[in-house]
Amino acid sequence: MATAGYSTLLTIAGRQLGHVQLVHLPPCAPPTPTGPPPSSPPRKPPPPPAKHPVSIIAAHTTALTTLSVPASGRLLATTSSRGTLVRVWDSMSGKLVREFRRGTDKADIYGVAFRPDEQELCVWSDKGTVHVFTLVASGPTNRQSTFSPLTPFLPLPKYFDSEWSYAQYRIPTQSSHITLSAPASRSPTADVPDEERCVVGWIEVTSSTESVAGKPTEYQLIALTYAGGWYRLSLPQRGSSSSRSSSPAIAISSSPPRVSAAQHRTSSASSVAGRDKGKEKEQEKEGKESRECALQEFRRFGRWDGWG
Repeated sequence: MATAGYSTLLTIAGRQLGHVQLVHLPPCAPPTPTGPPPSSPPRKPPPPPAKHPVSIIAAHTTALTTLSVPASGRLLATTSSRGTLVRVWDSMSGKLVREFRRGTDKADIYGVAFRPDEQELCVWSDKGTVHVFTLVASGPTNRQSTFSPLTPFLPLPKYFDSEWSYAQYRIPTQSSHITLSAPASRSPTADVPDEERCVVGWIEVTSSTESVAGKPTEYQLIALTYAGGWYRLSLPQRGSSSSRSSSPAIAISSSPPRVSAAQHRTSSASSVAGRDKGKEKEQEKEGKESRECALQEFRRFGRWDGWG
């Protein structure tokens, strides 16, 4: 349900499989402020829509798992039991705005959360990974397959035109110690659902070391695990978006297919070839780190382990 002033959207699962029912309630005025008068004038109610808003959206062909709306109620994010796609809809027209791919294998998506300014959203599932997608053209860009420019000309599967998360973080498990500088490794045989199962939300952070005037608002993520721990994560810097888009893919199941560009090597000296290989590995490492959310602060299993 949308919670902002004058928002009217209420979403529930429809009667048919994969359908969403949108209920547009009568607008409610925001509550009367009790403190000092605000510096900005009160928000005026939006004009009534020119067309009657849609009431049913055929979002998926399988059962719905999550329905998420931002405070304004302008958008709607849906996921299904397959757990591979996140679809974002316009709540007034019912048109598909964006479609994001979490991964290729089946997963149980626990939730989707919009950033307060509706420029990004995050998704988390039973895989223990939090994925972050952007909804706007400015700033970081979502990853895509190298074959995506060919989809208008060749009958390629829709998979190659998918948008993948530009940032992600894996909740650490089965580790007696984790550090703030590097993400903790995860055992492939680990089966600790309480450590990986979490609820994720957005928070607004103001830096105390830099001037606040003219500085854009920074949003970070808070992941609360069922084991009683929490993690505060910062997103990759926007300055590294160029290296992120051109870097090779990460070797995980949810990475899009990519074709690495051929590197020019001098065949006359083996030392030059070795230097090129070392540079290539360094670039791969930098590209991988640029897609990872940075761990700023955490608490695990009810005891303090470290601070950012």
